[in-house]
Amino acid sequence: PTPPAPRRWAATTRAVALNLCALALVAAVIPLVAMQIPDAVAWVVPPRVAAAGPGAVASLLRASGLALAALAVAAALAALMLRRLRAGPVMLGGLLILAAADTLGGLTRTVPLIGADRALHGAGAGAALAGLVAVVAERWPRRQNALMPNGGRRVLAGWWAAFTVAGLAAAPELMRHRVSSGGWVVALQPFPWLTGAALALGALY
Repeated sequence: PTPPAPRRWAATTRAVALNLCALALVAAVIPLVAMQIPDAVAWVVPPRVAAAGPGAVASLLRASGLALAALAVAAALAALMLRRLRAGPVMLGGLLILAAADTLGGLTRTVPLIGADRALHGAGAGAALAGLVAVVAERWPRRQNALMPNGGRRVLAGWWAAFTVAGLAAAPELMRHRVSSGGWVVALQPFPWLTGAALALGALY
């Protein structure tokens, strides 16, 4: 039997709200993941470490580069977890790890702590990214969709690609600007407000 009109309206409204939330999550999480990449570069190295010699610089860059390795491993593990868990909690867990890493980033002063912080950032970004992919898949499982009934997945693919390309292109310059105006420590917590926005959207979803 066909559900009553008020019930259909409520279901459609809820679906549209969830779809809009998913689109906002793409706009927040994709740039956040991209921002985890460009700090393992020479111009982020603090002057005190640079003055200590090439060995100190190499150690710091290796520690910073742990984010990419952690991201790859965490994304794979999160994909396995998604076989048993819902997409929302997995994505929210990754964002919580990112928030913890941002908090730790303001306190790190040694190379081992920087490595741990960068690994946490990468792990959080990988889990959040895998969860976001699953969120998008569950919101747009087929062509018919409450928000974009005709060709919605194509529109979503363009939305995703736009934020991916823009995030990767802008991340190095944004990081350079942040470091030049706020000191080298901000490389470990470049945009906490973006993490907060993504976390709020993830909780809402």
